[in-house]
Amino acid sequence: MNMKRILLAGILVIAFGICGCGNKEKIDSNEEFSAESISEIVLDISSWNLKVMASSDDKVHIACEGKVEDDRDMQVVQKDGKLMVQQDDDTDKNLAEQFSFGETGKIILYIPKDNAISLAINNGSGEMELEAVSISTLSLNNQSGYVTMSDFIAESAKIKSLSGDIKITDASCTDSNINTESAYVTMKNTVIGKTAVSTDSGEVNISNINGYDSLSVETGSGDISLTHEAMPDNLSCHIGKSWLMLKLCLCVSQGIPLWDMPTQEGDVLYLCLEDTFCRIQDRLFRLTDEASGRLHFAVASDKLSDGLIVQLEDYLKEYPDSRLIVIDTLQKVRTASKDNAYASDYGDISLIKDFADRHSLAVIVVHHIRKQNDSDVFNKVSGTTGLTGSADATFVLEQESRVSNAAKLYVTGGDTPYQEFTLRFHDCSWELVERKEQEQLAKEAIPGVLFRLVDFMQGREEWTGTATELLDALGETETAANVLTKWMNEYRLDFLLENHIRYDFSRRSSGRMISLAVATDI
Repeated sequence: MNMKRILLAGILVIAFGICGCGNKEKIDSNEEFSAESISEIVLDISSWNLKVMASSDDKVHIACEGKVEDDRDMQVVQKDGKLMVQQDDDTDKNLAEQFSFGETGKIILYIPKDNAISLAINNGSGEMELEAVSISTLSLNNQSGYVTMSDFIAESAKIKSLSGDIKITDASCTDSNINTESAYVTMKNTVIGKTAVSTDSGEVNISNINGYDSLSVETGSGDISLTHEAMPDNLSCHIGKSWLMLKLCLCVSQGIPLWDMPTQEGDVLYLCLEDTFCRIQDRLFRLTDEASGRLHFAVASDKLSDGLIVQLEDYLKEYPDSRLIVIDTLQKVRTASKDNAYASDYGDISLIKDFADRHSLAVIVVHHIRKQNDSDVFNKVSGTTGLTGSADATFVLEQESRVSNAAKLYVTGGDTPYQEFTLRFHDCSWELVERKEQEQLAKEAIPGVLFRLVDFMQGREEWTGTATELLDALGETETAANVLTKWMNEYRLDFLLENHIRYDFSRRSSGRMISLAVATDI
């Protein structure tokens, strides 16, 4: 069986068209309905095959492969936010006989992305594929059917299987519990939080897992296989940053673009100080079949205060055409200091910056962020402002959530314009979804009411009145008068005047008066 994907971050709804509390409808071959009122989906599918995947719109769709006989019905019941798919109570026929397919029937559910729902599946012998689906919780009770899932993202998952094998790849789950009797359990390329796997006689094969808080595996007579990658030190710190650095190093060493941005080809040194050579080699060949001979690795180095700069100088004597050095992570090359925290942070980065400036190359230092909320993402950089203040530029990679494969890369610096990159982690690589530069971000921050004000002034030479009167003229009901004047003052030059609208105000006995005029002299 081919491994499919189940992406759990949004809503899981099945598309058996039904509306109204307590309604029952026979499943037709292809139907759709709105998912807004559904918080839980319950599937009792016995021996049917099931495929769950993401819909291309905000609707829920269901497609049934085969012909439905009038006297052999499945029904959908919707009640109190729960959608249930089950055998019609009016028939004594076995659930496996509800569709006349010649072979075992198949239900395909298409559910919207970016929603949150609980999914419960009771399965007998049918095969299940879960692909590109996003939910909050999964409860799966399986007998002998094969279950395949990948790109699986969920807050929690509880899976129980009698003898049906379970294969999970490219998954992410904060809290998961897998229990089997004789089934084989395979987990690969998976980000886990707290995970427990238990089996009586089945085998458990786990490889290349990341970011776990705890992992418990118990078996009776079955074998357990854990690859070297399954038990790395401090793996939660490697989620995202190290993959991104490795991709960047590959691009520079080969002179190929990163996200359509050109690179200058040259030798690259990657100090992957929290890894092993075996782990780096495994990651490298997940990204490419042909690694460049200009990419060099080291898993140990001296500290900044004990000779690291000298080591880097020696490296450059051997590879003078180097373009990039990555130090992953800063903490691995620092020593305790008696200086105050700011002075220590500033001094460490200044040493590296001076070295980079002398040799006209780029040095990237990987560091961690604080796990706390802050309106300014750059304040999350662990340590003092001495780190960001002494660096030429700061990049912050922040995942949307612990179990999400989406992230944003924020960029700022003295000579580097502010930018935001929306990224998606897929197949061990960060892919670019969208890039926004400072000018575009600034435009997006402009309140919509000001765009409507510009439209309002088209065909007018001037307008005078109070802020309340202006809001009435614009037909604006969501903005307060004092907020409008605040925004007009803030964007007087950067937006209004750029759109040939001159804004002034004066105070009169009747209140503060706004004057707008078309500027013809700019």
